[in-house]
This record gives sequence, C-alpha cells and structure tokens, in this order.
Amino acid sequence: MSDGSVFVITDDGKRYFKEDEVNRHGHLFDHYQWRVPTSHQKIYLVFDEAQLSKFKQNDTIPDIDKKLISADSITELGKK
Repeated sequence: MSDGSVFVITDDGKRYFKEDEVNRHGHLFDHYQWRVPTSHQKIYLVFDEAQLSKFKQNDTIPDIDKKLISADSITELGKK
C-alpha cells in the first residue's frame, strides 16, 4: 500500500506516518530506536480512483466497496 496515491491519516486529520517508511512488525525507526507509533481511535486510508483499481485488482482489501467513503474533493471528504 506504499506505492501510488495513498496516505494514512488519524482521527485528527493529520498524517500518521510515512507510508513508504521501513517498519518492523508495526514499529517505526525513530531516533535510532524502533518505536510503536502513537495509538489513535480511528485511522483512515485515503486514496484516489487509480489506487482503488489497484486494490481491487490485487484483492488487497477484502470487501473494499462496503468500507468506502467517497467524495469529489478533499474538502468534501474531510466533512464526511
């Protein structure tokens, strides 16, 4: 999921981590230590239609159509 137009945001709307960053079992390298990222109530995966096609083609996210929230703009998506 680190390839293409995709990023992860938290419940406060901020980017959670660098999606292409190397990780080990959910730990991210930070200041010479492998750390567990801060926990949040909700985490969202944001992507465009091209990325959706890749997900569907590779069956990356099972039942993805049932989980989608879509919008025509970032502003509209933020409101939803």
